[in-house]
Parts: sequence; structure tokens; C-alpha cells
Amino acid sequence: MVSQLSLAEKRNIIDLNYKKISIRKQCELIQLNRSNLYYKVVKISEYETEIKNLIDKIYTKYPSFGSRRITILLKRDYNKLVNRKSHFLKNLL
Repeated sequence: MVSQLSLAEKRNIIDLNYKKISIRKQCELIQLNRSNLYYKVVKISEYETEIKNLIDKIYTKYPSFGSRRITILLKRDYNKLVNRKSHFLKNLL
């Protein structure tokens, strides 16, 4: 029964002010990871979406290119500055 509930439904079941059963135990009982209880959705900016799409386009065309080469192409061909050392670029690849 609990496994059929959606994530939103499980979040609504948790009572943060209920003192008799800890939040940890409430989450355990309904099979909800506590990280899902506290997670806040982060909106992705248009700029970030544009960069991701460009990286995807470049990487699809040149799958052997690494982060350095992709950064150079972004700057040269699309006038987009990306810090090559950022985790953002590495995680996309």
C-alpha cells in the first residue's frame, strides 16, 4: 500500500511537529528517504539550459572532445564563456 503512494503524497503524510514519532521513524515507516522530504526543486536558468544544449550539440558531433576542447569551441564559435574546471561542465559529459 505504501509503495503505491507518490512522492508528493508521502511528503504530505509526514508531520514535522509530531513529537511521539521522530521524523526519521515516520520516513522509515512510509519508505521515504529523508533527503526527499527536505529537497527543494531548483529552477534551471535559461543560460544554463542554452549551455547544456550547446555542449550536447558539440559532444554529439565530436564525442572524443574533452572538457578543454568543448570549452574552447563554446568560446570561439558561440561566444560563451565557461570555466573549464567547473563541475557543471564535467558532470554534463
